[in-house]
Amino acid sequence: MYTPIFFPLIGAVIEKNQNGVTLCNNKHNPTDWFIVHQFGFAQRFFSQEDPAFTDRLINLCHTQRLPFLPTKLRVYAPNDWLAQASHILESECTQMRLVSLPPLADALPIIEDDLIALKNLDLDLGRRFWSDENDFLTFGHGQRTSDYNALCYAAALSNNIAEIDIAVASDCRRKGLGQQVGQAFVHHCSELGITPNWNCFTNNTPSLKLAEKLGFERTVTYRFITVTLP
Repeated sequence: MYTPIFFPLIGAVIEKNQNGVTLCNNKHNPTDWFIVHQFGFAQRFFSQEDPAFTDRLINLCHTQRLPFLPTKLRVYAPNDWLAQASHILESECTQMRLVSLPPLADALPIIEDDLIALKNLDLDLGRRFWSDENDFLTFGHGQRTSDYNALCYAAALSNNIAEIDIAVASDCRRKGLGQQVGQAFVHHCSELGITPNWNCFTNNTPSLKLAEKLGFERTVTYRFITVTLP
């Protein structure tokens, strides 16, 4: 069986905790699946690769604009099945795991009253990854600075693993705010028994350096392909 890398954004769709769609080669006896998150992150799983399903997926990338798919697919760790697709951009990413807790930093948990003030970060927190604001508040475990200029939260939570997302206001970067909320979030996860997970492009030096400051180290490097749908 093809054993993929685990990504919480995909797991959350499989668990039906976040919106997305599952395509498969045979609804009665599936052996090949393609999971797509509402934000476009996608991953293929198979116990036996189905060439006809591969052709169907390639055709989808070339000619079909299905209403439940976003304008771009962001495909995790594909093998060679996407080689025939056009309009693709191939990148390299790394997944990192926490090996040591950083020092605890001051931050505040995000509550409902904070959502209006956090709109300055232009993230649409209630719908970007989560189904609505209530889901974000319940499962995102967000931490913010007192001035609302930075936050760290779980973009997804699956199998007790949290996918970290950090946002800092554009005029407040390079001031250590990302590290501050990241430290608070990692400690919050530790208290809850949640494992934080970090993914980023291998050429994103600022993200890699911040992850290392927060106690993460690289565990695996993988291909990441962006497909622009017609």
